[in-house]
Amino acid sequence: MRHSLKSIVEQQAEEFRIKLDLGMEINNFQEQLNIVMQARTKQDIANYRIAENGWRPYSSEIVPVSHFLSILGIRHGTIRKAPQSDCDFYISGHPDFKAIEVTAALARAQIEQNRIINKQGSYYGFALEQDDEPKKNFKEDRNGYALSTNDITTALQDAIDICIENKREKFHQNTCLLVAAPLDENLCIEKFCVPLQTLVIPEKYPFKQTFIVDKNGKACFRLKTEHTALTMIRPPLPFPAPADDYNCCT
Repeated sequence: MRHSLKSIVEQQAEEFRIKLDLGMEINNFQEQLNIVMQARTKQDIANYRIAENGWRPYSSEIVPVSHFLSILGIRHGTIRKAPQSDCDFYISGHPDFKAIEVTAALARAQIEQNRIINKQGSYYGFALEQDDEPKKNFKEDRNGYALSTNDITTALQDAIDICIENKREKFHQNTCLLVAAPLDENLCIEKFCVPLQTLVIPEKYPFKQTFIVDKNGKACFRLKTEHTALTMIRPPLPFPAPADDYNCCT
């Protein structure tokens, strides 16, 4: 019975991705995504955490853009998975967000941290290894390590810088860069506002706007540029689905 249920969930997830390739109304996108995510078994959730068995597009792209649209209160228009390599999603009905490129800060470290959660049931600490570090660095288990706020904010700042630098060669007119980051796990989001002010958008930067979204959907930052100030965006009320931490089993 459990095998049959899991097959149904996988089928729902695949059907959702096919619909997204064709284009979906944003409200319907949010509703259908929530149905898929709430239907997952514990094994599906474990696979989602470590981006395996078909769940990578959800954890790395679909859920971050869902949180982004929810936090900004964008409920109308359509969203479509972009077939080309110039961006990840096309949005219609919103001239400021015609295309969205999605990336993740501390992606490899988060996956290794989640492997421990899958094995032990919990993780106390924060995985600091950057995506460009050698593989051997990711073998160290930081579970239980006491880290300062400065340690965490520095790691996040460096990770966001790496994401921005790695995406500099990508360009599409009116594209926004969306960086998903673990802001709300061991750090009060408000405390991240001050160090985030020091992030500098590079010269000849190819993206129209850059946003940092908490991977659990708690808040979003619009990074400052030469002409704009840093902006922190809180979810509107009522907060449209999906609203929970999809890494959790509850």
